[in-house]
Amino acid sequence: MNFRERLHKLVTEPWYLGTVYALTFVVVLGLLVWRMTVGGKKALVMYLCVHVYMLSANVIHPLMVIIVFEENNVTTCTKICCCLLSIFFIFTPLGCIICTMFSELFYNDPWPEEAEVITICLFSIPFLALYIPLPIVFDESKDAGFWIGYSLLIYLSIYCHLIYFWSKLIFDIEWETYLNPVTWIVALVFFIWYLVDLAANKMCKKPEEQRELDHIPAIDADFRARERSREYKDCIMQFELHVKQQDQIIRNQRRKIEELKRRQENNSDSDSELDSETSSESSEESSEFCYEDNEPKCPIDLEDFNDGRPVKECNRCNNKMHEECYRQWFNMKKKCPLCGLVPY
Repeated sequence: MNFRERLHKLVTEPWYLGTVYALTFVVVLGLLVWRMTVGGKKALVMYLCVHVYMLSANVIHPLMVIIVFEENNVTTCTKICCCLLSIFFIFTPLGCIICTMFSELFYNDPWPEEAEVITICLFSIPFLALYIPLPIVFDESKDAGFWIGYSLLIYLSIYCHLIYFWSKLIFDIEWETYLNPVTWIVALVFFIWYLVDLAANKMCKKPEEQRELDHIPAIDADFRARERSREYKDCIMQFELHVKQQDQIIRNQRRKIEELKRRQENNSDSDSELDSETSSESSEESSEFCYEDNEPKCPIDLEDFNDGRPVKECNRCNNKMHEECYRQWFNMKKKCPLCGLVPY
């Protein structure tokens, strides 16, 4: 197992994703309590750092699927767009945080609240462009639905914070106490649902053969068509075998007729005796066509004669067949299907 296979196995395991997001929520909730109780600029910086970590985690997993594993259903343009989005996604908020720390540590100048609003806006912009290519990245609809829903949830959470900052600037209203618990409780419920759904999908995973068959359209209809084709082939083989037997009978009849003519030339007295012998043998050999159950059947459509349809008898070989089948056959071949002679 090479490095790529090991990495693929690692990032697709439920425990890996569960551990990453569980640690994220524990740290976020801890920092949230710290910010609400202690406060201060350091708590804000740590809070924004956790935002960067949590949001970038939503990008790292799709990027591993796209770039590292080279999915066939993703174009090069999509890969490039996701790379640019991830760079913008991670480094733009990180730059704002660095500016915050730089201005406070070296110039002792508090980071203005207007800049915090800009930072939150920069957080929200990549989300609008990120959740669009997610269904292309993930083959399974449940995974795609989760990532879209989770992205929109964080997107909503960010705009709740944006509303809070603007309300604080304009109306001086403290809404953070109400916004933060609601958004993160909803996110936690959504995260628990995802873990349960992921574990259920892992347990009910289909084998490789079944997943390949799922992509074949109308497989049941194709199977029935193949069964009908096999039945038709069996009927055709039975009819061809019967035709060969009838050809042998016709050859024997012609041979006996030639023998009869030769004897007529040599001895005219034995003409009647030989004629009766030939007629009896001919009638014995030109028996009715029978299928596997030894019951008389029409040699053309292989159906019984007791279905009520009219029956016609060839005046050459005395074999019976359905009148409709005989008429269609005679219109095409101009001769009997069994004896091969033209009826008179």
